[in-house]
Amino acid sequence: MKLLLRTLSLVWRSFQAFRFYEFLRDHFNDLK
Repeated sequence: MKLLLRTLSLVWRSFQAFRFYEFLRDHFNDLK
């Protein structure tokens, strides 16, 4: 169970980082 939770939190963090990266990329594209 602990392994499952760790995997889920890892997936969640990478998903959040990916969304943040997409947001930053769009923002910088608007600035140019």
